[in-house]
Amino acid sequence: MFLYLLFEPNLTFQLKIMILCVYTIVIVIAMSAHEFAHAFAAVKSGDNTPKALKRYSLNPFRHIDGVGLLSFLFLGIGWARPVEINPFNFKGNYKLKMFWVSISGVLTNLIIAFLSGAIFYTWVVTNYFNFFAFDFFLYLFSSLIQVNMMLFVFNLLPIFPLDGYNAVASFLKVDNKYCTYMRRYGNFILWGLILVMIVIEQFTQVYPLTWLADTIYYPIDRLWSLIFLGV
Repeated sequence: MFLYLLFEPNLTFQLKIMILCVYTIVIVIAMSAHEFAHAFAAVKSGDNTPKALKRYSLNPFRHIDGVGLLSFLFLGIGWARPVEINPFNFKGNYKLKMFWVSISGVLTNLIIAFLSGAIFYTWVVTNYFNFFAFDFFLYLFSSLIQVNMMLFVFNLLPIFPLDGYNAVASFLKVDNKYCTYMRRYGNFILWGLILVMIVIEQFTQVYPLTWLADTIYYPIDRLWSLIFLGV
């Protein structure tokens, strides 16, 4: 989904290297922050399992899955190593703590996208560095926005094993029909949905996940544009 740009004949070698570096950096940051947020929320809720498994860290090597990273680069959909938690260690309201741990990752991605938008427009206004450096950082921050918004949207889908499912399931009984169905068929539904999105892109040149992420981010972009550019 992203690395196809490396095969564009009209792009210079320097630009292709920049694209490869930017997207690798961005995806590693987005995924590591997402998983660390789950670990952080779990620890703050009373469960030290992430600490015991050395996942309470921003070190990307503790979170990144190699196959998931390559899948993200080539297909636009990927994954990191899920943070293991033990909800029985939570202190206080179990359902609220489980909900908080479930959505902490996507909220972190949304915050990163929000802040990246501010930095992006700051970079546009200052226009200080030479052309290549200026172009690199513009591409970096715009990619941080895009990738984090895609992770935000995708992970909110209420399909097992995504965060959206866990957030919904946190308020339902374990033997609820929806939970039982999703635990049994969720992975098949998820990959079927991914294949459908890829087919749609091939025929329409519109990737549904990117379109939805851009649509949701649009009000934030307008806010930063108004603040920094006055338009």
